[in-house]
Amino acid sequence: MGNGTRTATLLWTLIGLITASGSQLLVAQTRSTPMFRPGPTGVPPVDRLGQSWTEPASNLAGAVGPNVPLDPTLPPPPPGWDPAVFWSDGQPDELLPPLTTHRNGFFQYLEVSAAWLPQLGGELGITEVKTDLTVALPAPTPRFPLLVSPVFHYYSLAGPTTIDAPPEVFETWLEAMWVPSIGERWRGFLSVAPGVYADFDTYGSDAFRMTGRAIVNYRWRPDQLELYAGLLYLNRNDYLMLPAGGLLWVPNRDTRLEIFFPKPKLARRYRWGQRFEDWVYVGGEFGGNTYWVRRRSGVEDLITLRDWRIYLGTERKWDGGSRLQLELGYIFSRVIEYRGDSKSYPFDDTLMLRLTWRL
Repeated sequence: MGNGTRTATLLWTLIGLITASGSQLLVAQTRSTPMFRPGPTGVPPVDRLGQSWTEPASNLAGAVGPNVPLDPTLPPPPPGWDPAVFWSDGQPDELLPPLTTHRNGFFQYLEVSAAWLPQLGGELGITEVKTDLTVALPAPTPRFPLLVSPVFHYYSLAGPTTIDAPPEVFETWLEAMWVPSIGERWRGFLSVAPGVYADFDTYGSDAFRMTGRAIVNYRWRPDQLELYAGLLYLNRNDYLMLPAGGLLWVPNRDTRLEIFFPKPKLARRYRWGQRFEDWVYVGGEFGGNTYWVRRRSGVEDLITLRDWRIYLGTERKWDGGSRLQLELGYIFSRVIEYRGDSKSYPFDDTLMLRLTWRL
């Protein structure tokens, strides 16, 4: 490449960066509409105002943007130069395939999560560390896979000395989930998960619990509009079961609405590129669990931690299901309950900072 070509390339690259930035500030449009659409062979690209690079910009006179006539004394753009490469990692949305949410093969994902609920005003503080591994088995066939997930969650409790609770509890289980499909629209999620929920000091018979779920999914418009309905078998001291279900609505590639109970999530995509997407979202969940522990008196008992959580988060998704999430949340309706004496201790609301990494 000669010096003239290199100079032209650098000059047009600089112009593209400046004009693309200026046009995005001047024209407020959502990212669901491509900034540029390709024209027929030999025709300059057309921006979303419907003007080509050679057309006048009467509605933006004096502004700097890709639809403003450029100085005729400038050298022509180098061959193959495309202004769309400066928008969202160089690829218009319609040219990128959707990200896949799972992997083909044995390994599906390993997820590690850490959350901090500060001890505001001397109330209960919690530090959470969670690890989840999921693998897939063609049992009985790849169309009806069996997902196996060993899970370990650890909780460090810090609170007033008047609260009769151990300094730490844990939960671990092995979930086996079968995902059968009936035709193209019906799908099921059936699982059982034997587990242990206790502190590190005692392991009574009530520390072992069986949980599970049974959910039916009707794919009205697959990956766009889907219905879910079923039950969660929690086997907790406060809730034996909870209804589960709702609506998945994806009106476009920038919006995903998971209107589910007990874990809704409303997400909006704000950037994407080759094999990745960036999202911002609001969500909620039902937190807590029941654990078999030894109290200060030496008596073994079941305690239940319970709270509700809402949070604002941002995440980057990669092709194959990997993701990185950062969330800031608000925790409310917090209580500790004891089965042995039917006591319940409420706590003030607190905040939550959580980081999740799925490989």
